Amino acid sequence: MGLKQTANGVFARIGVAVILAAGTISVPALPVQAQSLFSPVARVNDDVVTRFELNQRIALLKMLTPTADAEKDALVKLIDERLQLRVARQFGIAANPDAIQAGMEEFAARGQLSVPQFQQLLANNGIASETFRDFVNAGIVWREVVRRKFARRIKITEADIDRTLALQNARGGARVLMNEIFLPARNAEELARSEPLARQILEIKSIDTFNSAARQVSVAPSREKGGATDWVDLSKLPGGMARTFLTMKPGEVTGPFNTGKALGLFQLRALEETSVPDPRPVSVDYATYRLEGGISAATDLRAAADTCNDLYGEALGKPGGTLQRYVLAPDDIAQGVALELARLDAGEISTALMADDGQTPLFLMMCGRNYEVTAELSRDDIRSRLQNERIGSYASSYLAELRADATIVK
Repeated sequence: MGLKQTANGVFARIGVAVILAAGTISVPALPVQAQSLFSPVARVNDDVVTRFELNQRIALLKMLTPTADAEKDALVKLIDERLQLRVARQFGIAANPDAIQAGMEEFAARGQLSVPQFQQLLANNGIASETFRDFVNAGIVWREVVRRKFARRIKITEADIDRTLALQNARGGARVLMNEIFLPARNAEELARSEPLARQILEIKSIDTFNSAARQVSVAPSREKGGATDWVDLSKLPGGMARTFLTMKPGEVTGPFNTGKALGLFQLRALEETSVPDPRPVSVDYATYRLEGGISAATDLRAAADTCNDLYGEALGKPGGTLQRYVLAPDDIAQGVALELARLDAGEISTALMADDGQTPLFLMMCGRNYEVTAELSRDDIRSRLQNERIGSYASSYLAELRADATIVK
């Protein structure tokens, strides 16, 4: 069987979407007025993002990171990379060819492919090998930037490791009680207004102060309760957030997590062990259904579909992409989707998410979680993982600062 025919299986192993009832991946067409492929679509300080780069990244995202707003997400990512590469130059950081090659090999190996095989899959979807190389290069230099800038700030104690080991004990699980604030970030203007506020919220240490801030500025329904949420199993949260909570104390705030529509900030209220085993899933099976008729259509769809499989019948005759079903590793799920899924069990639904820049409601259904017994980690493994997660939290805040200080013109 040729590479083209095995693409879906490969991407499922990489931890990317298995997309059902979706259209063929293609690079978006140029406007009728024959806009140059190399004309700028965004200026980031002294750098530019070209139409060609945007088209290429859109196609790559559709292969690697299922998204309802591929063009917006691709442009945001390219702008972030311009900022990251600029800081890397200031630090004198550059990835050598051997490091880039190793990064490409590691990425392709997630799908049990060699680099040439993976590049052939890219070519089948109109994606240049240089696009893949640039994608890997940006990730390498940014990781080195945040390592140099923040590694010395991270102090993982023996108590942190003991706590993690206790919570991973097979005889029980853990759950978290938190407060949340979501700030609007549906477009560049909202993001620019929300990022400085997010940095202020990160400094909050008092639960009462956070509750007050949530009532004033949060756009989530939980604002009426001061951002308070119900208990959530730690294993159901996005991996980075779950592990960050393990090193936090009540009152501390983590974030911001960009969901694509909002910036989410979360304050730890309590973390406790439970008597019920709570292994972390290795993959999550879920479906999204575009409600073209508006949010009112969710009632009829819910009445007709008790399981994800029922949605296929409802999608018959609908435009391609109306129904999409994914099987993803928890850490590969978009933050906004992952946070909603954390609140759901199999067969339950959410209508809190939107597509098309807030124009189309999404019907999100949890299909199920798949579990696998994993080998016990050493104390050094746990220390390294906790360090990486805390550095990731610092890196997200640092990138938000870079965006706020940059001159970005789209």
